[in-house]
Amino acid sequence: LINLLGHRILGTWKQVQSSGTQRATVDSRPAQVNFSTVAIVPVSEEVPLTAFTYELYHSLCAIGPCLRLTSEVVRKTLGASIMEPPNEYRLTSWLAQQEDQHRISLYQCDSTYSAWTQRCVRQADCILIVGLGDKPPTLGRTEREVERLAMRTQKELVLLHKEQSGQRPQNTVEWLNMRSWVSSHHHIQCPKRMFTRRSQYRINELYSKVLMSEPNVHSDFSRLARWLTGTSVGLVLGGGGARGAAHVGMLKAIIEAGIPIDMVGGVSIGSLMGALWCMEKNITTTTQKAREWSKVVFNLENKLMILLINPPLVLIKVRLLCFMFP
Repeated sequence: LINLLGHRILGTWKQVQSSGTQRATVDSRPAQVNFSTVAIVPVSEEVPLTAFTYELYHSLCAIGPCLRLTSEVVRKTLGASIMEPPNEYRLTSWLAQQEDQHRISLYQCDSTYSAWTQRCVRQADCILIVGLGDKPPTLGRTEREVERLAMRTQKELVLLHKEQSGQRPQNTVEWLNMRSWVSSHHHIQCPKRMFTRRSQYRINELYSKVLMSEPNVHSDFSRLARWLTGTSVGLVLGGGGARGAAHVGMLKAIIEAGIPIDMVGGVSIGSLMGALWCMEKNITTTTQKAREWSKVVFNLENKLMILLINPPLVLIKVRLLCFMFP
């Protein structure tokens, strides 16, 4: 069942059928497109904006045709004077044509509030405000202008974290309190290559090689890409008391089937196991902690059974409690 579910979600069979048998096919899951144009605005110049856009573009390309647009790309394609007012109609027509040909277009803004940044904000269905999660919460000047220029456009906060820093996200409330107009937020673990200082030429050269590989469907960038395109995968875990430990086996089978998990919900023990998985995101650690929890619950149930089997002992303990807490 999980194997079939994986094929349904991922839209392809991953296991080759034995020779002589007909290979089954399952249609890819119909996806509801949320956004067709996304603008990416940095909180400060410290944000590795080009690397972030490349990583997100890499993950989006696995979902459908995607386009990455920067002021440099546009000027190289349409000429250095394309941002000037006389060329407004030509630029608008070209951008509309590109958006029609691609499922989603990424508009990478400049680090300053330039004419291209204003164009990106006006074109966008969704604006991603990108900041560094390990830095003190700040509100960039460009953000203030963005809020004034695009009041009705959906805005989401993205906080970047180094992949192997070992630190959990902090100060999220402070980041959000500065931005009452943000509708949601995302914490993204980033590979080391994003934070290595390189020239623009070296960054383009690096990601020309990265884009030739398949993206990791379990990465945070793939999760963000599915969120933007309306193809997120949610997992809901039911209740059942101590039997809820079986959810660990279900999680392991889902991971082995290659099914990504973007969001988790649960009831009773299912909420506990779901929270444990979200905190660890490692099936080995999750299994170990779930086993420890099961032992604690089992010992507690045994003690309760002893009390129920020995009524005099229960009466003595009740009287003792009444004496201690009159």
